[in-house]
Amino acid sequence: MSRVLDGSPASEGMGTGRVRVVDWAVPRVPHEMVEAEEVEAEVERFHRARERVRERLEELKVGTEARLGPVEARIFDPQILMLQDVEVVDGTVRYIRENRLTAARAFDWRMMELQTLWTRTSHPFLLDRLNDLEDLQVRLLNELLGQSDPFAVHTEDGPVVIVARNVTPSMTVQLDPAVVAGIATDQGTRTSHWAILARSQGIPA
Repeated sequence: MSRVLDGSPASEGMGTGRVRVVDWAVPRVPHEMVEAEEVEAEVERFHRARERVRERLEELKVGTEARLGPVEARIFDPQILMLQDVEVVDGTVRYIRENRLTAARAFDWRMMELQTLWTRTSHPFLLDRLNDLEDLQVRLLNELLGQSDPFAVHTEDGPVVIVARNVTPSMTVQLDPAVVAGIATDQGTRTSHWAILARSQGIPA
């Protein structure tokens, strides 16, 4: 028995294969606090994690430019800039210092605030940037929590069709077009950065 689901073409084409469900989410961050004398060390831990994530994003950018070109590589610039944005950085540091929260909890709070603020608009540009924000949120939280890269999707021998709530730019750029025959998601638009990367790799979505 088969089902046909209608959707919007984010990347035109046809692909058939076994379904590979990718169920990823923002990691659950426990509500933990640090002692007063540990606050500055926690601030430094946040800054070190930011630097490691920035280095990883720079690696993805370089690899993307080598495979797909400079235009596609610039898709990672917004996330790299977010890591330096005072709204992100200063807000997180303030929560650590004023509330003695762990770096992970403080950053998670700040990201939820920004997501709520951006969700209030219907502007397509900001809605597309929400996907970049979530990509960065998951990557930095996993770094702070000592967890592995959730976007390194392991696919068995193809062809497979990735099915997910949504995907992200750093997930899409790590997919092998020789194995992944298509992507189907509940969310996203034609101008989402992950959709642009899917088109550049010839992966129908």
